[in-house]
Amino acid sequence: MTQAELEKLIDERSKKQADEAIASIKAEIGEVKNVVDEKRLNDAVENAIKKVNAENAKSLNDNASMLLNFERANAENAVKGLKQESVKSVVNQMIGSALFAMEKAKKNNVAMVTPDEILASAKEKYPESKALHSVLESRTKALNASTPADGGFTVPIAFSADYIEMLYANTILEKLGVRKVPMPNGNLSIPKMTESATAYWVGEAQKINTSQATFGEVNLRAKKLGAMSPVSNSLLRYTGVGLDSWIAEDLMEKARIGLDKAFLKGAGTEHTPLGLYNTTGVQTYNETALSVTTPLEMFALLEQANVPFGNVKWLLNPIGKSWLAGKAFSSGPFAWAEEIGSRKQLNGYDIITSTSVNYTADAGTPSNSTADFWLGDFSQLLWGVGYDITVEMSREGTYIDANSNTVSAFQNDLTLVRLITEHDFACRHPEAFVKGTLKKA
Repeated sequence: MTQAELEKLIDERSKKQADEAIASIKAEIGEVKNVVDEKRLNDAVENAIKKVNAENAKSLNDNASMLLNFERANAENAVKGLKQESVKSVVNQMIGSALFAMEKAKKNNVAMVTPDEILASAKEKYPESKALHSVLESRTKALNASTPADGGFTVPIAFSADYIEMLYANTILEKLGVRKVPMPNGNLSIPKMTESATAYWVGEAQKINTSQATFGEVNLRAKKLGAMSPVSNSLLRYTGVGLDSWIAEDLMEKARIGLDKAFLKGAGTEHTPLGLYNTTGVQTYNETALSVTTPLEMFALLEQANVPFGNVKWLLNPIGKSWLAGKAFSSGPFAWAEEIGSRKQLNGYDIITSTSVNYTADAGTPSNSTADFWLGDFSQLLWGVGYDITVEMSREGTYIDANSNTVSAFQNDLTLVRLITEHDFACRHPEAFVKGTLKKA
């Protein structure tokens, strides 16, 4: 991350925090009825903005110092011929250091562990990681000079953006090339034209009828995504290095799955994004059986809707892809096998596969098994993202396991590690997507 990118992140966070503070103040003060109320409101807002700006100015300096120390340590490693540290390894080791510090201090959550204890744990568990030590030393000075974090172990802003990119790397969204848009205030409204103006042919000296374009908007609002991993305290007590990477990768994998499922099947409730499956206006391919002409017919539906074809891709279940590869003309040769096999394309457009796309097997009558086939212009899909990742650790909480049983971390000698970030999805033009649910035969 560059200094300019860091400043942009801090500016976005400052604006979001200021807007949240103003909304909270207005809700608390209520209706402004007179000059006294107005002055009270203005003074409170001014003080809140000053506080936010001061805190984020300090945050910028602290994060810039961490980033500089990280780069210096890596430069020293390069001179000595030692291994270069990555953002991913440093953040993973920070999580591991916090876990080990909790175990060593016999604390029940990460908020009870001091920055000095985390630094000491890092030096003990990762003695070779000079970049980690440099970042934590800078972070320790910053946190010791201010109010400790209340309940979370927040990944420094200087590293969180890169860490989030690593979270995205293996999602369907990234493979599809879905455009990411920042939500600096936790929400974003994007205007769109819902109906265009009309042109008329007229005779000489005749009036031209008037018409007017109509507009709507696409709204994005940050929704919280969480991933949690229970870790055996016995494992923490007796393990060497390496556990941190396993925990962080497990958290990120669960978050990736959450993103993929939300983008496709999100219900669009107050707390969940709206997925493509539940988006009104998506086109339906109405045939029931897969044929050699299916790809062309689905493609024609997009052309008929005047889709701009900015980033068209196929999204298939792996079983559905195999059906297409095995589809043959009545004369004998396979219709799509060579293209799908050698170029991983269909009708000239890339194929992305995912088990998140529906496939329903019928064991009794295999020919009745169905799979969903998606074709869409993914330039019309927006992915709203937040940059802050918070990792929390606790031995006091409970969680629901895969069998829907409530498990106590305290009773079972576990530590819960939880990652939280925020996202939303919106479709600018739903008609840019076609879905077919088809049988193999």
